[in-house]
Formats: sequence, C-alpha cells, structure tokens
Amino acid sequence: MRTLILLCLTISISAVEIPPDTNAPYLDEEFRPSWNLTSMADVMSELEQIVEVPIRQSVRVTQQAEKGVLFRAESRQKVRTVLEWLERTHGLHFVVEPLRLKVETKSDVRDRRRRLVDINLSEFAAWTNVLDFYQRSMGFDQNLRGGGGGFDLFGGGGGSDRESVAPEDLLERLSQAGEANADLRAGRAYLWLTPEEEHEVRQALQREFKNATRQISWRIHTGYVPPDEPIPTGLIEQAEVTEIIEKLQGLRRLQMAGLQGQAVSAMTGGQLQDVNDVDIASKNFDPTVTVRQHGISCQIRAIKGHTSTYSAIRFSWVDPMASNDIEIVKPAGWTDATSTSSSSLEWKDSKGDLETEVTTTSSKFIPAPKTVISQQTFWEWQPSLEVFIPFGQALIMVSEHENGLAVFILEEVE
Repeated sequence: MRTLILLCLTISISAVEIPPDTNAPYLDEEFRPSWNLTSMADVMSELEQIVEVPIRQSVRVTQQAEKGVLFRAESRQKVRTVLEWLERTHGLHFVVEPLRLKVETKSDVRDRRRRLVDINLSEFAAWTNVLDFYQRSMGFDQNLRGGGGGFDLFGGGGGSDRESVAPEDLLERLSQAGEANADLRAGRAYLWLTPEEEHEVRQALQREFKNATRQISWRIHTGYVPPDEPIPTGLIEQAEVTEIIEKLQGLRRLQMAGLQGQAVSAMTGGQLQDVNDVDIASKNFDPTVTVRQHGISCQIRAIKGHTSTYSAIRFSWVDPMASNDIEIVKPAGWTDATSTSSSSLEWKDSKGDLETEVTTTSSKFIPAPKTVISQQTFWEWQPSLEVFIPFGQALIMVSEHENGLAVFILEEVE
C-alpha cells in the first residue's frame, strides 16, 4: 500500500506584533517577575497593572486561566522581553492595538490566517492503482492426452491491481495535516489552511507522487563455474561483480524495471515436450504428453529507501538434464477365435430321442510386448527471499549443479 505522510509547517511567531503607526511605550517598561506556578489569570492581571492598558484575552487564553506559570527573574526585565518569553513557552501571541493589548494563542493566529483551499488530488495521482506483473511458472507440467489439443501453459499470471491509498484514509491524513475538517468531493479536497500549510501539503503530495512513480531497475546474471571456483556469496560490493561475471560460463541475463512497490517479472528459456507415459486404449497406444518450461525467470517487488532497497525476490531456474529410458509393457492377451470344431451328443428323455450339436472354439495366446520411451529429467532451483540490499552492493547466490556451481547475481541499475 502506498502510504502518504503529510507534514504541516508550524507557524512560529516569537515577537510581539506591533502594527505600523502604533505607539506602545509601555513595552520598554521594566519589572522583576516572580511567578512561582502563578496562575495565568493572575499573570495577566499583573501585566495589566504594569502596562496600564486593558489586556483583551481570547477564549482559548481564558481557558488556560488555571495554568501555572513559572518565571523567577534575577533582575528587572523589559515588558517586551517577558511577553516574548510567554509566547515561546506558553504558545501565546501578543498584539499591540490602540489603547489596549490583545493576547491570543498560536492556534488563534493560525485560524485567523486560514482560508478554504481547493486541492485537485488527480494532479498527484492519489489512490491510483499500479498493476503487478507476476512471475510465470517454470518447470510447469501440462499433461495432454492423445498428443494434441490446446492448453494454457502458465495458468493465468497476468497483471492485477496493487492496493492503493483509500480515499477515506487520504481524507483523514489531509485533515490531520491541516488540523481542521476536510471535505472530499469528486477527487478534490477542500481544507482550511494557511498559505504555509497549503504549501507544505502540496509539497508532501508532490513528494508522494514522485516516490510512487520512482522507477527501479535491476540486472540478473546467471551462469556456471567449476565446483572448485571460489565465489563469494551474500551482499557483495558492485565493484567486485564485474570480475565474477567474467568467470561465468553459459551466461544468461535478465533486465527488469518497475515502479516503487510494483511486482515485475522477466524470463528467458524454452519448452520441452516429451512422452511421460503410455496407456492402452482399445488396442491402441495412448501417450501422455508433458510440456515443461525451462530456463530462468525472476519476480521482484522493491521499495527504495534512504540507504538500501527492500527486495522481495522469487527466482526460478530449470535446466533439462539427461534423459532416462523407461520400458512400457503392454499386458499379455489372447487373439480372436482361430479355429472351430463341432461334436454331437445323444440322450433320451421321457418324450423320445434328442440329438444336440456342441460347437467349440479356441484362440492363440500372445505374450506381452515391450515399448521403450525416453523421459526427460530436470534440475530445478527455486529460491524465495526478502532482503535489504544496500546501495552499491549486489546479491550473489550459488547452488550445486551438474556443470559445477550455478551462480545467480542480482544488481540494481542506477
């Protein structure tokens, strides 16, 4: 699943707001605050006496009336300095107005600057499906009777939809990013955002789009080396891979590319068809034909991180080996009738004499015939693993083979 991470830019205002042409000489007045968990209501009352102008508090500030304030200064401080300290430590914001001082929270300031923003999510391909292309089966047995007829070699294996971000999940994340209600209509999100928050939300959506459409490419090399050839396995520096590839005999290559988190596959090889068994049907031989795919195939689903790439790998390598002769024996049987003879029997019953003729037939025994067929054998290697491959490194695996050692090398292409 694609995961959206939206961060919003927090507005930080750490200075008393003084509109142009506004005079506030009381900001330079000095006093020595001595607040030892003094309630916010008492702090505002004391400041009101010092600046000698009314202090108008917002609703959110009055809700913090019982909140304790701890500030014990060793020397006299300017009013401006104390107000800026309260802004930094308690999330307040002071605004100088004619004949009064207004205090509000940072949330009040942010809400005042917010306006309704329309974000077209289709511009960022939000919750767009990405197709997976799965690996085709290797060494797949397909039994046919009578030596003919059509069949599906791979039994399916086409593309399928990869799960994407659900609209309701995206709506929730956008709401959290703006800390306000969001509405989603026909692929457009409507949020109350400040200009800074809107910029950050659009940047986060753009980063997610670039990450989701990021292309990752791989090269796979396979071949054989003598059994006594030292081959390093595991994660190897790519600088050493070229030397190892030059040692491979019967070199075969695959190259793949896919989007972030997409399953893609590639294969190379051929097909072999042979007789697997022979049955007898109506005095005729009825062969069972097997078709098998041989060669190499690989499926990879990868997600690129900051220092490494997570890779889920399914690899299949099938090689035809020597054939075995199998003897098929037809059961012994008898031929059709070959000769006929007749004889007569006579006996008497209560009604008189009766003569009956008896006919006898005979057939010839046929010994069991023998048929020899050649059946193909295969070498198979089908590892499946999940691994984090650091940037600049390649994955090498080996397996025993009739030709020595079978070598598999996977490297990411920048």
